[in-house]
Amino acid sequence: MSDKRDAERRDGEHRTAGTNARPLDETIAQTGGGLPDDTSEQVEVQPEEMKRMGDQIRPR
Repeated sequence: MSDKRDAERRDGEHRTAGTNARPLDETIAQTGGGLPDDTSEQVEVQPEEMKRMGDQIRPR
């Protein structure tokens, strides 16, 4: 009976998702504190280019 309680206590200490038993708050690559969201410069697109691309992807 104590083995079951030990397992419940051990499992209760870890927040997991799925069968791989990784903690939910770890990064995807497990190398840092999170995914960077500002690693590149903003893309500048001219209005003419936006119109041209929009015309190509929208149905006529």
